[in-house]
Amino acid sequence: MINLLIIEDHFGMMHGYKAILSKEFELNISWASCLKEALLLVQNTNQHFDVIILDIMLPSEGKSNVKIGQEIGKEIIKNRIGSKIMVITSCVETLLIQAIIKDINPICFLNKADFDDQQLIVAFKSALTNKKYFTNSIIKAHDNIVNQKLYLDSTNQKIIILLNEGIKTKNLPNYLNLSLTAIDKRKAIIKEFFNISKGTDEDILFEARSKGYI
Repeated sequence: MINLLIIEDHFGMMHGYKAILSKEFELNISWASCLKEALLLVQNTNQHFDVIILDIMLPSEGKSNVKIGQEIGKEIIKNRIGSKIMVITSCVETLLIQAIIKDINPICFLNKADFDDQQLIVAFKSALTNKKYFTNSIIKAHDNIVNQKLYLDSTNQKIIILLNEGIKTKNLPNYLNLSLTAIDKRKAIIKEFFNISKGTDEDILFEARSKGYI
């Protein structure tokens, strides 16, 4: 019996994963659909999970959706030694994918638009045997960073990701452990990195998109 935890807020997606995987594997499945439920299972339950399927986009009041799954991933690493993490997400932004790989280092990383039933089964088998499995769009995004030698530190990457979500500069301190002054200094560094002499947040996002960061 394989103990599987699915952290996914859409019932249809959760049911789909269950239906596909149950054809090949004998599963004991737990499900969490929001931050509170996920943290309860990850931090407090004594049950061991062989594999944890993690959606990065999860609802939680007062927080950025993009960050929620990453924070749960960090909690899994801290509290669930031995559990294999499979990230499944609809996000395709290069910076976010790179941040997930850096922060969580999932054994499998799948884009929801980039795999079929058989690939899900192959990925699950890979997780059980401790073998990496990334779908094509995830590999491409990762290679964009490695091959082009694109680099910004993780905090500056988060600033760009949050700006791309529509978060205003004045509200960034609510998402980062930084003062507004420190954020403005970092934005100046980001502009210098993109060769923007003067400009707005939209100019930063335009350059980030054109160079494949988001």
